[in-house]
Amino acid sequence: MQIIYSDRHRAHQGRVEHFHGTAVPCFEKPERAEMVLAALTAAGLGPVSGSESFPLAAIERVHAPRYLRFLKRAWQRWHELGHDGDAIPDV
Repeated sequence: MQIIYSDRHRAHQGRVEHFHGTAVPCFEKPERAEMVLAALTAAGLGPVSGSESFPLAAIERVHAPRYLRFLKRAWQRWHELGHDGDAIPDV
């Protein structure tokens, strides 16, 4: 198994997420990424390598233009609407 890990995982630290209709501390957090990496490494499941950056053209081959336009402005738009908390997807 190829394991992809980057120090940039530490930047992913939301305040809350929804679980069974209740706001709870996020399950996905830097400490969890470190625990998963340690377990995978200890099990010897494969080499650990860093993440790669891809040109926009490669991303556009996989995702719809409308979705990419949405993502490009989502955080800015969230703040323009007066929100200061985490932008949490919900369906």
